Amino acid sequence: MAQSRESFIDPRHTPWLTAGMSLAALCVAWLAQYGFGLAPCHLCLLQRDAYWAAIALSVIAIALGTRSKFRRLFVGLVGLAFLVGAG
Repeated sequence: MAQSRESFIDPRHTPWLTAGMSLAALCVAWLAQYGFGLAPCHLCLLQRDAYWAAIALSVIAIALGTRSKFRRLFVGLVGLAFLVGAG
């Protein structure tokens, strides 16, 4: 039986996924901080900036629509935001 080479995730959904996962990561951090009383360290607070940047860039990519030639640029900038946050 031949397997399909189609992607599991449709590339058109990438900005939605990155925005949703970034928001979920921030919600988990807030739950740990405010729900369980864990004080975040300085690095933890800095890492949240990358998630905010990813959300903002993802929303711009979503607003541009699937036919925009700048959408790929903003999705690439989301990846760069994650790289900077990991660094």
